[in-house]
Amino acid sequence: MGLKEDSLLRKHKRANISEGYVGNEKKLFVLKVKSFKSSRYKKVYRRVFRTLRKNKTEHLVIDLRNNGGGNLENSSKLLKYLMESEQTISLKSHVKNYPDKKYTRGNLAFKVTKFVLKTMGEKKVNGDSAWFTEKMKPYKKHSTRVKYMF
Repeated sequence: MGLKEDSLLRKHKRANISEGYVGNEKKLFVLKVKSFKSSRYKKVYRRVFRTLRKNKTEHLVIDLRNNGGGNLENSSKLLKYLMESEQTISLKSHVKNYPDKKYTRGNLAFKVTKFVLKTMGEKKVNGDSAWFTEKMKPYKKHSTRVKYMF
């Protein structure tokens, strides 16, 4: 029969994440993120980076293959662990003339998201396009000096 694709990795079903060490030396850690849709990422990320720091792991592989996307906040949480300094990120971008009201009429989730973006971020306009930006700070408490690759 043979091993399943992720049989060596620990699975977090609610967070759509598989993680684990490759080999016994604990030098290479694989973090496979299948999507950013769930709400359980914060605990998993904290646990993973605590483990990396504790075991003095040298290399981290972040596998985003077949990742269908999801919640921007969940992907930003991962990025905060990898950043070394404060960065400005774009939260949402759109073209002004796009008839979003036509396609999102009555969608409460869309209205709430739009409101949150306006309160969290800074709106910038350039010609026919507009976007919201936010300053994102790294997690200094849980950071690690691991070399990572995607």
